[in-house]
Amino acid sequence: MIKGIIFDMDGTLIDTNDLVINCIQDTVEKFMGYHPEKESFVEILGKPLEDQMLYFDESHKKEMVNYYRKMYTQKRDQETKMFPDVMEMLINLKKMGIIMGVVSNKGRNGIDHVLKKFGLIDYFDITISASDVVNKKPHPEAVYKVLEKWQLASEEVIFVGDSDNDILIANNAGILSVLVDWTILPKRLFDGLKIDYIIKEPEELTKIII
Repeated sequence: MIKGIIFDMDGTLIDTNDLVINCIQDTVEKFMGYHPEKESFVEILGKPLEDQMLYFDESHKKEMVNYYRKMYTQKRDQETKMFPDVMEMLINLKKMGIIMGVVSNKGRNGIDHVLKKFGLIDYFDITISASDVVNKKPHPEAVYKVLEKWQLASEEVIFVGDSDNDILIANNAGILSVLVDWTILPKRLFDGLKIDYIIKEPEELTKIII
């Protein structure tokens, strides 16, 4: 029986897709002198920011990370929104007594800002950011922290996300994985991964746990 659900944040609960892509493009254009098309770097979406910048240039990684964060912070309030029907899903899951948490490669300030902006603070029992672990996704450290806090067995928890890193962290931690069909990542990135469920709409998650 499923008692707890761990969610990724960006691309799963919150639509930051255009914002992330635009910030990457602006950063690369500033430091590398060209405007990369989304298709050329879509495979890095969902990975830690440092890895994303390293994909383009090792020598300017630090400066690119700092510039990206500056641009992201400036634009996030205008260019982020919750995916349709996510709030209704969270309300229903809470009514069902499901414990919920967030595990993200996003920084602590970014997570807290999203929770406050969209009124989500009361829905999540635990949130783990990139700064709360030694090893980021897809390493299972964050999931182990959640299981320990909740005192639940691996078969009682599922992980919901939109990226290959999300599926991998579930696989590595030995818990069920759920892929959201509204991911913008190409399906080839999920080849060979164990995906237990694919949901086309948020409400389908409530049917999985019954």
